[in-house]
Amino acid sequence: MVISLANAAFCRLPFCCDQFDMESFTTGLLAGLALMLIVGLIVHLCMKGSGACKLIHIVDGENGDFNITSSAVRSFLQRIVADYPQLDLNSIALKNTRNGLTLDLYLNVLPETDLVTLRKTLRERIYAELENKLGIAEQIKKVNIDIEGFDAKAEAIAKRNRGVLNEAEEEGN
Repeated sequence: MVISLANAAFCRLPFCCDQFDMESFTTGLLAGLALMLIVGLIVHLCMKGSGACKLIHIVDGENGDFNITSSAVRSFLQRIVADYPQLDLNSIALKNTRNGLTLDLYLNVLPETDLVTLRKTLRERIYAELENKLGIAEQIKKVNIDIEGFDAKAEAIAKRNRGVLNEAEEEGN
């Protein structure tokens, strides 16, 4: 009854009289809505899974907790990377994943950089410094090194690294 009323209403329109099939229209409409819902759900899950971490919280026992912000970790890592004259640090991301915290370093390097040696020594140094100076190496499960380019300029890197190291010295005084 409802389909025949809708069919009759649509047949009064000048462009779809004999060719309109209500069942096909309903099926297509439902399939389109379901597809939009599935795509929206996938996008939501992808965005939710890669959430940025704002704070690392460590329970230190009865005497209190230890919290360090992601911006403090960024400043700490900028000083480590500043010791490598062939690296230009573009950005750092600290992400909370299912397996734990992941640290992503986005670098631009000089064209003659030996990446095989660099990735091993940089990761080892980062883990060692995170453990010795901050005590958070256990929370960082992965350190991803992403090379965004091989067109870094030695002068620009030296200038930026001097700025980072000078800030560190000023804060230490």
